[in-house]
Amino acid sequence: AAVDEILKVLEKERLRIADRGVASPPVSLVAFDLTGDVPRAAIGYGDLDAAQNLNWIIPGMFNDVNEGLSGWDKASRDLLRAQADVLRHEGRVEEGNALIAYFEYDTPNLVTVLSADSARAAESRLAAELDGSFATRQENQPLSNHGVLAHSYGTPVAANALLLTRFPVQCFTLMGSAGLDGGRVVSLSDLNIDRDAAGRPRIYTTMADADTTAPLGSQLSNRLQPNPGAASSGERFMPGALVFSSDGAGDLEPVRGHGISRDDGGGYLDSRTQSLDSVARLTVGELTNISGGLSLGNKEIPSAEERISELTLGGP
Repeated sequence: AAVDEILKVLEKERLRIADRGVASPPVSLVAFDLTGDVPRAAIGYGDLDAAQNLNWIIPGMFNDVNEGLSGWDKASRDLLRAQADVLRHEGRVEEGNALIAYFEYDTPNLVTVLSADSARAAESRLAAELDGSFATRQENQPLSNHGVLAHSYGTPVAANALLLTRFPVQCFTLMGSAGLDGGRVVSLSDLNIDRDAAGRPRIYTTMADADTTAPLGSQLSNRLQPNPGAASSGERFMPGALVFSSDGAGDLEPVRGHGISRDDGGGYLDSRTQSLDSVARLTVGELTNISGGLSLGNKEIPSAEERISELTLGGP
């Protein structure tokens, strides 16, 4: 089934080129392994050897390559086009952009999704892939913007890996996070990510109001939420990420659930959504014109540090 899904994606691209008579961004098989308990693969979109903006996409539950490739193929193409539009509009088209959809870990199911085991088993492999990608490009055409984009359970996988990398990435973007592994990640500042002018790691996060799955998952698993409104309590909120909206604005559509691609067009990476528009900008390092702006989140649920400060000062 994994081979069939991969061949469908590669054949789709061949037919697209034949039908239009023009070359589109290449789609390539970056990694493939059938020796483990589940099939593992990585699919590349765009010119991985030359693009100055390269992002790794880490999926969550029920997304082994034989299960999730079809949906992520659509989402990856939508994001690649949206990024290219941003670069074109900002006069940066010569930089190029590329993505790698990462299916190289045993994604959890309904039984295992509340456990940290899948993320911990995956962390070393992803860290090695990120470092390998950076090192390979340094030998040829160095990367100016190397990032990680993760969804749902993919967010603790990616965060764990970013504790282990040798080389920093330039940004980490989270969509509908299922919560981070507090047994591994004590603070977002510990992740190996470049800092902004304020000294914060370049971490961006969003949680749609209509996404009830991710908050429930983080609460039941007792993981830490980077989205303050989705945390069950102040102690379960991990501060430090800049928050952007996925709830729609102007002509941009809201996200209507937890998925990255939905039949009603309301997935985190569906075209015309506020989420896709912002993710496209953030993942190529374009922080201007983010719809709704970036913020440190609301203060309805204070962080653990704030509560400690209140106690120190004699507050309630």
